[in-house]
Amino acid sequence: MSYSQLITTLIELALERHQQDRALHSSVFDRD
Repeated sequence: MSYSQLITTLIELALERHQQDRALHSSVFDRD
């Protein structure tokens, strides 16, 4: 696994987690 592939994987995982967190909290922070 190359360095750039590792960075890309980490970014993708971070984005997925960010989307999941927003989905979880969207009902709580509905007035955005």
